[in-house]
Amino acid sequence: MAAYDKDAIIKAYEEAGKPPYSTYHAKQKKAADEARNAFPALMTFKKWLVDGGMLEEKGKQHNSEAIAYDADWKDKDYEEFLLSYLPETVRQNLESCYLKWQNQKLKEELAKLKDR
Repeated sequence: MAAYDKDAIIKAYEEAGKPPYSTYHAKQKKAADEARNAFPALMTFKKWLVDGGMLEEKGKQHNSEAIAYDADWKDKDYEEFLLSYLPETVRQNLESCYLKWQNQKLKEELAKLKDR
C-alpha cells in the first residue's frame, strides 16, 4: 500500500471548503496522476472522511436492481460529480440548456463520423 500523508490530504480537503468528496477526489486523483504521485482510492478516501466525521456513512439503502428502478433515488455527491462534467453555461440553466447542449454534441459527433 502506498504511504499516504492522510493528515495532509484531509487538511487539504477541509481547506478546499469540503466540496463533494467524489468531485474533489476526481480532481486530486487526476492532479496526482499527472504529477506521478499516489492518491488514495475513492473508497479509502471516503472511509477517512467517515472516520473523521466529515461525511455521514450511508448504509446500503439500495441494491443494484432497486437503483435502476427507483426514480426518486438521488445521491447529492454523485449528482455533483456528474454535473462537474457539464459546461458552466449548461449548469447555470440546466432545464433549458441541457437539450440544446446535447443536440449540439450529437451534431458534432455526426459531423466527425461523416468526415471519416
